[in-house]
Amino acid sequence: MATKGTTKKNIYEKLMLIQTELKAPKNQSAVDFKTGKTRYKYRSCEDILEAVKPMLAKYKCVLRITDEIATSNGRFYIKAVATITDVETAEERNAVGDLIINSLSAQAYARETQENGRMDEAQITGAASSYARKYALNGLFLIDDTRDVDTNEYREEKQQEKQQEKQQEKQPQKKQETKTEKKPAAKQTKTKNEPEKQETSVDLATPHQIELMRGIVEQMGKTFDEEKAKKMAVTEASAFIEKYGEANNGKK
Repeated sequence: MATKGTTKKNIYEKLMLIQTELKAPKNQSAVDFKTGKTRYKYRSCEDILEAVKPMLAKYKCVLRITDEIATSNGRFYIKAVATITDVETAEERNAVGDLIINSLSAQAYARETQENGRMDEAQITGAASSYARKYALNGLFLIDDTRDVDTNEYREEKQQEKQQEKQQEKQPQKKQETKTEKKPAAKQTKTKNEPEKQETSVDLATPHQIELMRGIVEQMGKTFDEEKAKKMAVTEASAFIEKYGEANNGKK
């Protein structure tokens, strides 16, 4: 029972305070393979749980997260439900005798991917579960992830960057074309042969090199960008493996 002169907070007030005070930093990093520098930061489900634990103890609440399988149009989804419960009012009743509402929940869904790539079935389900749990927690604690890598805003921003890069690549080509028109025929023949030399001289990273880079990045505790790895040249991939592979072996 509450002591005289004090008012016990209900679950709504406690959740409001947790939402206001909670700070969940983005502790995860994604690395650019070419430069070795961090491209962006993001938070995981584990980062949120680590940040909210002290708040739950402070306001005497417990947090439970449950998963269940759901299907729609032949596809499997993971439904995650995050529930916060007020410990102080767990068994209290109102004047009528009904139990006081002491829990609030938020839920989110994540679909299992059809292309498993290099993950087995357990890893596919685990990844979907982690994704769904993260967004259930985001909804419960009002965490804003508009700048995270898996949001529409981030994807749109990257698409705009790619379009700008393509436009910049096209501009130098136009200038070269106008210059070659003014040059003698012999020099024009050389410029026509140059693209053919470039096409035959660039070899992309092999599947074996991509797998080695994946292992190195995962040992570093960072996110592997397979699309960028596939666009790397063989020489760049070899340099990356030699540089960061030796560093990781030294840590073991």
